Amino acid sequence: MSNQAQAAMAQPESLAETLEEVLAGRRSIRRFSGDPVREEDIRRIVRAGGLAPSAGNQQMWRFLVVRSRALIDQMHKAVLEAVEDVLSWEESREYEGRISGMRNGATFFAQAPVTIAVLSKAYDQPLDLHVLPARGYTFEQVYRLRGDPGRQSVGGAIQNMLLMAHALGYGACWMCGPLVAGPALERLLKVEEPWRLVALVPVGVPAQSPGVPNKKSQEEISAFVD
Repeated sequence: MSNQAQAAMAQPESLAETLEEVLAGRRSIRRFSGDPVREEDIRRIVRAGGLAPSAGNQQMWRFLVVRSRALIDQMHKAVLEAVEDVLSWEESREYEGRISGMRNGATFFAQAPVTIAVLSKAYDQPLDLHVLPARGYTFEQVYRLRGDPGRQSVGGAIQNMLLMAHALGYGACWMCGPLVAGPALERLLKVEEPWRLVALVPVGVPAQSPGVPNKKSQEEISAFVD
């Protein structure tokens, strides 16, 4: 057994138990009290995002901490306008009931005192950016061969932030719904190339206590291949 493996096994069991508690206790929070989030805690949450692994250690993420009430209200308005626009499309008529739910489901970030706008950029690898596209591969084909390392990396960063927020006593939620107004939000946030907005993470003191969500069993989601 290597020294590294021995060191890993020497980690106290209490550490694993604590981590399991944080993982099991985290909930997606969609209602927030009016209490503020301490700046020190915001910095710890963002720092946790920056500690995530990333493809080639390129750390292809940026986090914009939005605390301006005026800006958050503008973002909220932009998302509502985008949802109403989509609902006006003929193609949306069959799904009007579900899409109309986005009026609330994609806008509750506006209740939180802090919203972290998560930006990402493409993984800087010639195969992904140049060779395969020049060879005629479509986006879907490149994705199938390469798995979109940039988006995978930023996903790990978001998960880290969610867990740290929970560990500090706050609630948070990983939101992609607001991206229906992605271009408008990027203009409001002054996002410039090569960055793209990929998620919003509202953070605040929870005003709800969701129950334990149904999760698939370990047998359903895993298999040992020996």
